Amino acid sequence: MRINRRVNGAFRVQPLRIEQGSLDVPATDELNWSRVLDAFDRARTQFIAAYPTAADYVLALEQRGDGIAPNRALTRTVTALIAAGRAEEAAQMADQAIAAGESGGMSSTVDVLKYLSAWAKGPQAYSDFRVSLKPTHDYSAMYETKRSDMSVDLSREHHRGMMDRHLHDMDGSDPWAIVLSARPPAGMEADFSRSRYLQAAGSAEAMTIEYCASGGAEIGAVSVRSVIGHRHESPGEHDVDIVLPRSVETISRHEVFTAQEAAEMFERFYRTDTIGDDYVLRPVEGYRADGGLIDLRLPPTRGQEHC
Repeated sequence: MRINRRVNGAFRVQPLRIEQGSLDVPATDELNWSRVLDAFDRARTQFIAAYPTAADYVLALEQRGDGIAPNRALTRTVTALIAAGRAEEAAQMADQAIAAGESGGMSSTVDVLKYLSAWAKGPQAYSDFRVSLKPTHDYSAMYETKRSDMSVDLSREHHRGMMDRHLHDMDGSDPWAIVLSARPPAGMEADFSRSRYLQAAGSAEAMTIEYCASGGAEIGAVSVRSVIGHRHESPGEHDVDIVLPRSVETISRHEVFTAQEAAEMFERFYRTDTIGDDYVLRPVEGYRADGGLIDLRLPPTRGQEHC
């Protein structure tokens, strides 16, 4: 319970079932709970006598199975180990389960095993863990037929995000675009010089991806938004139309991406805030420190709908 009150989320340590039974009572008889309560008190007293301490309770968990769900049993054992002073074992068990993709069950986006593991490692580890929960990115999926877009914040230490699913679902309408923005480092205010985001628009079969990052001092800008392309031998023609809900973006063939390629790029950006060195950038817009725009598009494209 002490751990429970310090965890940001809701989880339950499942009690150990120490005995079970039933009592048949004729429907015509008045209910008398004395026999049931007496049986409960007897079982409880016997259990406490056999396992009087938290360390003994851990032994009971190891010796007596009661058939609860594996994730609940895992949470119960880890919390019992912590209570018994076996924190190192608790952290090791939790970490092994996390690495294996298991969960402890918790109504939170960060599973309880991560909380318990950090708690078991001591105050500094738990403090560092709490810092790691702070959002590092903002994420949005845009829809044409829904009243509002979906927007959430993400922490790269704990969330894979939903980029892959949304990118594969994109059909130019629902959803038609996604945007992943990196937040500025802790303690720094957001401004145009720190703008860093990745956005895609179109469909899963053919989409355009744009990248915004700091730079552009030579043109009086503090950040630049560019269309991303594959490396290619020649510039090619702007001959591919990306149909958006209210406009059309025309780009070169080497600038067309599929959902699978985009998912890998978005995941890399999410983990590192970079897109890697395997692409070329075509600048289309610069941003001054005051938010003013510098149009860099040559030649202009048909339609100017951006994410």
